[in-house]
Amino acid sequence: MNNLYFACAKCKIYVDAGYVWAHWSLEDEGVVKRGEPVSVEAVFAAEQYWRPSETESADWLYKEVLPSARRFLEEHKSHPVVFGNTADFMSYDREDFLDWL
Repeated sequence: MNNLYFACAKCKIYVDAGYVWAHWSLEDEGVVKRGEPVSVEAVFAAEQYWRPSETESADWLYKEVLPSARRFLEEHKSHPVVFGNTADFMSYDREDFLDWL
């Protein structure tokens, strides 16, 4: 399993979406697909993603990942946002690859 991100194709920045948690609660549920445009509204409506079980193992989601993902999506909701790992939104064939770095 690769790290998973939300990426803004306009600003060339990305944020952690929550690794396997994003896969289970967003990708497996059909809310997002790798390498495809994201409906920010659909992600905000995905309650399971925003409310993982409150356990010690979910602390990193509540303290780090979910607040930064929410902030990122709010700030970039009018931009083209993509979900996936870096290979899904960084193309080595495109001249703008280095812009992502």
